[in-house]
Amino acid sequence: NEKGEEIAVEGEGFLARAISHEMDHLDGVLFEDKVIRYIDVKKED
Repeated sequence: NEKGEEIAVEGEGFLARAISHEMDHLDGVLFEDKVIRYIDVKKED
């Protein structure tokens, strides 16, 4: 919280994924850090 006190939050399904995603941002973790396999797809004209 705004006072720096620890809080506990629980979630399931999409809410849990959203919370995890936002916590990753706070921890400096990017999507590309979690990617197991990356395929470079370029749009052809």
